[in-house]
Amino acid sequence: MKLMYRVWWAFLGLASAALGIYLVAVDPTMRVTGLICAPIGLAIFAIQVYMITTRGNR
Repeated sequence: MKLMYRVWWAFLGLASAALGIYLVAVDPTMRVTGLICAPIGLAIFAIQVYMITTRGNR
């Protein structure tokens, strides 16, 4: 169950990073939001992948 929780949060982090990158690249009026959203999403994704790979999901 905890593994699915980690996978879900990794997916949400990746989606947040993709949204941030999209906002930076395409929509100039939302560039600041994208610059905030992208690194946070990448950090969430990286932390969750690290937790999954180091067997922190038990």
